[in-house]
Amino acid sequence: MNCKKPMPLTPLPMPKRCPVCGKSSYSLAGIHPQCAASRADAPRRLQLAAEKKARTKKTAERTWEKTCPKCDMRVPARNGVCECGFDFMRVG
Repeated sequence: MNCKKPMPLTPLPMPKRCPVCGKSSYSLAGIHPQCAASRADAPRRLQLAAEKKARTKKTAERTWEKTCPKCDMRVPARNGVCECGFDFMRVG
């Protein structure tokens, strides 16, 4: 005996798809709450990342170089005298 279920008379509604993740959404707005929050936070996260990168780029010192206090030129750490004539050995 064949026990197939009958076809529905009205077509089933397609589930709403989340525009962020593409999965079927359970919320009335059609977007998952966590996806909406991540979409809203994206510009702020990018701004914070850019600020952090600029801050670390500016303050990052290379350990094999030092800055001459007289001319602000980067000099290898093994050098005792800068090209401008500043003597690192006589300081302090």
